[in-house]
Amino acid sequence: MAEVTTSAVHTERGREHGRLRGIVVNCTLMLVAFSATLAAGEAYLRITNFRAADYSHNAAMSTVWTESDQLLGYVRKPNLAWHRKPYPDRFAPAVAYNTDANGFRNPPGIESAEIAFIGDSFTEGATMPLEKTFPKLVEQKLGVPIVNLGRGGYGPPQELAVLWKYALSYGPKTIVWTLFEGNDIRDAQMYYNGGFKTLTLPAATNWLQMGTFWFDDIQLRELAPPPDGDDWYYRAAPFLNLPDRFAERHAIGQDLLRNGGFEKEVRENQWQAAPAFRGEVQRVSLGKRARKNAFALQVQAPAYANVNIAQTAKNLKPATSYLLTGRIRTKDVLGPARLEVQQRTQNKLKLTRFTPGVSATSDWTNVSLVFTTSAQTDDVRIVLRRPTNPPKPKQGIERLKLAQLVDVALHQRAQLRERLGLTGTFDSAEFGVTEVGFDYKYAPHIDESSPQGWMVTSEMLRRGHVLCQANGIRLLVVYLPIALRVHGPYSRFSADASLTDYVPGGDWYAADEFALRAGALCAELGIPFIDATAPLRDGAARREFVYAPRYDSHLYYRGHEIVASLIAGALETRPPR
Repeated sequence: MAEVTTSAVHTERGREHGRLRGIVVNCTLMLVAFSATLAAGEAYLRITNFRAADYSHNAAMSTVWTESDQLLGYVRKPNLAWHRKPYPDRFAPAVAYNTDANGFRNPPGIESAEIAFIGDSFTEGATMPLEKTFPKLVEQKLGVPIVNLGRGGYGPPQELAVLWKYALSYGPKTIVWTLFEGNDIRDAQMYYNGGFKTLTLPAATNWLQMGTFWFDDIQLRELAPPPDGDDWYYRAAPFLNLPDRFAERHAIGQDLLRNGGFEKEVRENQWQAAPAFRGEVQRVSLGKRARKNAFALQVQAPAYANVNIAQTAKNLKPATSYLLTGRIRTKDVLGPARLEVQQRTQNKLKLTRFTPGVSATSDWTNVSLVFTTSAQTDDVRIVLRRPTNPPKPKQGIERLKLAQLVDVALHQRAQLRERLGLTGTFDSAEFGVTEVGFDYKYAPHIDESSPQGWMVTSEMLRRGHVLCQANGIRLLVVYLPIALRVHGPYSRFSADASLTDYVPGGDWYAADEFALRAGALCAELGIPFIDATAPLRDGAARREFVYAPRYDSHLYYRGHEIVASLIAGALETRPPR
């Protein structure tokens, strides 16, 4: 009996060990699978650095695709090439994306074009195959060569600058300028405020790489009072194709900075650097080829270092416009260097304006900015800076939140969309009931959110009209609405959806103030104007996806076709009857 009991105990122990082994094996397999998922997520991030999305119009532009530009803020790098889905979803088409020598999405070697397209990401069409974008469809319909000068993230000031800097050189007979309801007014307001999109380094950056940059000839001078007291008169000059260094022609008085040319040894009462960098900041001679007795401030720092060298400007007048100028040169620098203005009011230091950054240059780059002191300014700091954004240890790619890694690895982002925007369903004739997401909201009162946005936009359109007239070019303005205005009336939303937040008053057909103003201005100037809202909405009424399903707020295949037909119809030359 005892033997039986012992045997039973051994048997039970064996079963227990077997269960434990099974648990261990299962846990190990789960851990392996879990690690593989993490590895896949990390590999996805490392390989792509979200490159397919970084091309576009985020507030922070990745240096994977872009580089700083003193006029446009940033430009796309020339001769880029990638081939992948622009966002992780079954509706996303496979896209081959290439840029030409000027960084625009065109085949190489285009020297002339009958039609030039300017606009933002809707015109660039980087989330669609090139041949399916409305500029290329217009080319196919009319049988004439085109050049696409659209660039994601650009607003009306940059688009005007693209018109005269690039479009005119192709000798076009027609320029098609696309406006977008969602962010053009906001982008124009941003440029009125003096802001530029910030370039950020990708996660895989070698943060220990050393770089050297030089600052020289930093000057601060008072400007003559601008008309109406608005310093946009000076800041708009580059976009309006006014003479180079326009603001400098209106500078008055002496330089207000101490040792901005670094002719003397740098002292703490002039330029102050953080203690950690004082040994890396030094005054150096520029050599025989530079101007006589010329010196510059040289800084050596690794990529992770947030360099900040500042001087407090003395005795500045309140509510007065000033011009800050300087020169920057870099070598092996990751992340652009720039000039900044910070104003202290009521013991709070605030970044007022900054120049586009300078990076990867072998020669000196002239930079400048205009700012106006506030009525209550305590002091103004002039800053020589190389900002950077190294990932903090807990935010580094190896320690990203599990949900985020798994989400990227598995290409499942519906929850992210729900957190960022309004979601519902759309009964597509092709795909059936499909989840849709909307990010842009109706903006019934554009002057409230962007007080100077329309003023800037209208001025850019007027100047573009003048440029086209002077060069014998026909200008056509095309207006594109947000996806919610098109698909919203034909979508279904849950009872708890925040519709009133996205559609104030719940009126899907409420007047679009931006479209009305743009149409009225074009009528005043004699510019042909196309509002694509009704034709695109008709497509949605036919249960067609004219904007992309789910994760993208741009036009989809059918949307590009509709817009192309509208443009081709307006431009098509009909024989006389």
